[in-house]
Amino acid sequence: MVESFVGRRVSLTTDKLLFEGTFASAKPWQNVEGLIEFPDKVCGLKILDVGAGGSDMIAHLLERGAEAYAIDPLYTSWSRVKGEVRKTLAKLEKRRAGDQKWEEFIRCQHEALERFVESAKCNPDHYKPAFASELPFPDNYFDLVFSINCVCQYLDINFGTLLAAVNECLRVLKPGGTVQLFPFRDVFLPPGQRNNSDEDYEKRYWARRRNQGFLLEALEQNPSLSFVVLPASGANHKNLAISKI
Repeated sequence: MVESFVGRRVSLTTDKLLFEGTFASAKPWQNVEGLIEFPDKVCGLKILDVGAGGSDMIAHLLERGAEAYAIDPLYTSWSRVKGEVRKTLAKLEKRRAGDQKWEEFIRCQHEALERFVESAKCNPDHYKPAFASELPFPDNYFDLVFSINCVCQYLDINFGTLLAAVNECLRVLKPGGTVQLFPFRDVFLPPGQRNNSDEDYEKRYWARRRNQGFLLEALEQNPSLSFVVLPASGANHKNLAISKI
């Protein structure tokens, strides 16, 4: 059981179990920076990426002067991150062979992975092995907390886990800060564009939609929070932005 931001206790299916069904990736900065609304000036801001995998986003934010951190259960070793991401990319390369758009995206992920490893070796304290339901940071620490294809996409398959992860994101967020989750209210993909079997995809999709609706209902109960669902730049999906008043 976990204490939630709505003032009641909820059952928790641990994200340690859900983690076993995820696909590791290396989200490149140039492909996903439009999915999250970053301030024009990030220098000096404290920023957290939840479930970052092999992304180079923290590397770019550190270069721009942000005090940026990432958490992921894979961060027990950098070779583990590389191995898991490369397995995912090998599957994509096989499935998307001949698709130039996907081949370019996969190439960018390989490059992002190398930048991630270089950054992680130079800044190991900024990449912490952890789960979204147990963030290793103090209360009211970050100006911005974001998650791409983690809290929403995988953990939202179970409402207790989703609520626990969002609760932790809000716990470490400063008053006046924002939590941003992508994809939220994502579009229903047609066959041929899905990572799972059609039956599994549809089951997970509608479970996630239901749990996202429950999350919005929970957020509405807390007067110290405000939220808005925004269109994400360059994507068909949306971004849930939660502000701590």
